[in-house]
Amino acid sequence: QQLAKKMLTSDIEGEGLVGRSVESFNVTLKSLVYKQWGDWLGVATLIVGTMIYTYTSSPYQRFFQQNDSSLSFPMKSNTVSSEALAAIVISPLLVATMTEIFLSRLTLASENFVKSDLHAFCLSYFEALSINFTLTQLTKIGSGRLRPDYLARLASGDSSAEAEGHLSFCSGHASFSFMAMVIVALFLSGKTKVFSQPKNAFPKFLLVVMLPITLAGFVAISRTRDYWHD
Repeated sequence: QQLAKKMLTSDIEGEGLVGRSVESFNVTLKSLVYKQWGDWLGVATLIVGTMIYTYTSSPYQRFFQQNDSSLSFPMKSNTVSSEALAAIVISPLLVATMTEIFLSRLTLASENFVKSDLHAFCLSYFEALSINFTLTQLTKIGSGRLRPDYLARLASGDSSAEAEGHLSFCSGHASFSFMAMVIVALFLSGKTKVFSQPKNAFPKFLLVVMLPITLAGFVAISRTRDYWHD
């Protein structure tokens, strides 16, 4: 424990992993955000700009035929609801926070080190989230691909359901799930050093890498089973 504490928090000779830049002052969230304000501004700009584009733009209107069998599937409810998707999307933040707290107690890492590590993770997460959000919405609205249940939506007389029927490609559920779960897999891989431990590493690999990716894969497959995508 003393060796771990020295490696992580030593400020006497500048030899620790944290070093003088972190330990010599009390790290605050404000100071961390201010140091990388340009990155946070970029994230906010992407998210706000994409939201404005989404709510002010109409999807591309594709040609279709009333007897097109590929558009004649019935409307179904979501296997993975919007609430479940939201939980998946925010799960990386919860996983990272709990992991950092657990490891800080195990290795006696300093509070400043944990704050810095969590800030770096949160910034990376929101950068990935904003980029994924922008690319997904641009693709959906720009392609205007019709959902497999489009004719059922058209017959329902619900204008919002009909408009949603033009947003088949690409799948937002799939893109956001893979974005979140790949981040979880990479984060846990780094923290557990799963790829640098050749002995008995396969069970850990299955847990920290394959389990999150499998969850994202299940979400993507469910979208085709619900006839929201083909």
